[in-house]
Amino acid sequence: MSKFFSRKKAKEALKAFSGKKKDGIMVFFPTIEKYLSVAFGDGTNDSALEKGSVGYLYLNSYTYDGICYNDDDGGILEFNAEKAAEYDGDVCNAVFDAAEFLFGSGTSDVIPSFVPIQIF
Repeated sequence: MSKFFSRKKAKEALKAFSGKKKDGIMVFFPTIEKYLSVAFGDGTNDSALEKGSVGYLYLNSYTYDGICYNDDDGGILEFNAEKAAEYDGDVCNAVFDAAEFLFGSGTSDVIPSFVPIQIF
């Protein structure tokens, strides 16, 4: 497996999970030993969205210490109408942007490689 994925390679890795229209997904990044949970917002924070944003993603990253998962980082990633159309209600379509936001390499064309674990 390559150390980095392009947007196209990330889409290929998620192919088996795409189109299921689930609310969230968990993926593992072996090169940085982190897990990432990405889920569409449930509307709780809609009133706090910045102008131009139409939705948001909940993001949480974790490490595993052999006993339990430890919460490392997380937050909310807002998106505009153009991104909402791109995501099309499929959380798999948002994984690249979420990973880029939390683990980005400083460029917008690659993220660390990952393995999808489950959708929820």
